[in-house]
Parts: sequence; structure tokens; C-alpha cells
Amino acid sequence: MQGTLTRDGDTVTATRELINQSLSSGKFFWLDLDGVDSEAHDVLLTTFHVHHLAVDDAQNFGQRPKIEDYDNFTYLVVHGAGLDGKGTLEVNCLGPHVAPSTTCEFGARTVGNSGSRSPSQR
Repeated sequence: MQGTLTRDGDTVTATRELINQSLSSGKFFWLDLDGVDSEAHDVLLTTFHVHHLAVDDAQNFGQRPKIEDYDNFTYLVVHGAGLDGKGTLEVNCLGPHVAPSTTCEFGARTVGNSGSRSPSQR
């Protein structure tokens, strides 16, 4: 699992242990996953109880923007573009999972100075 966890103004590398501690604390936190590998897939299903269809969607970027309401969370797919700190075009596809005490963002990024997109984003 690759990503960061932010709570109380501190951003650290996300681990399953920190995610569980953050959930137990009851305080709001932000989990930013850089894609959804097998460990992140398991965390989303078993720890956050995200519907398996939303987890499958999070693994397959290049989808149309959408909002899907589930019983205990909302899943969104949004797209955006901008320049990174070096003036390189950065295209983003984000799939946030929004629940009352947490926001979990699964992200995919395509970077290219010509504005080209990866095959998965076409």
C-alpha cells in the first residue's frame, strides 16, 4: 500500500496500523492512496467496509466522472489537470470515498510535458 495519512495536521506514510489507530480515535483523518494495490484493496474492503463495486472502480481509472451513494459512504470519480511545481502538465483522476469521520482518496496521476495521456486514461 502506497499513500499518506493526515490527521491533526501531520502527514505520515500510511500503514494498516495507523489507519486502524485513526479509525479507533474517532477523529477525522485524510487517507491518500496512490492507486489501489492488493493491500489497499484489502484495507478498503475489510477495514472501511467499502462496497466491492466501489473498490473495483477504484482499481480501474479512466472512468467517466460520477457520484455513487452507498449505505455508509459516497464514492466520487473526478478528473482535473494542472501544472506541477516544475511546470509539467499533470492529469489527475481521483476516486474519493467520503464517510462521516474520514475521507479516503485513491489517486492516479499521469504526468507528461506534451499533455499526452496514458492508455488507461484515453
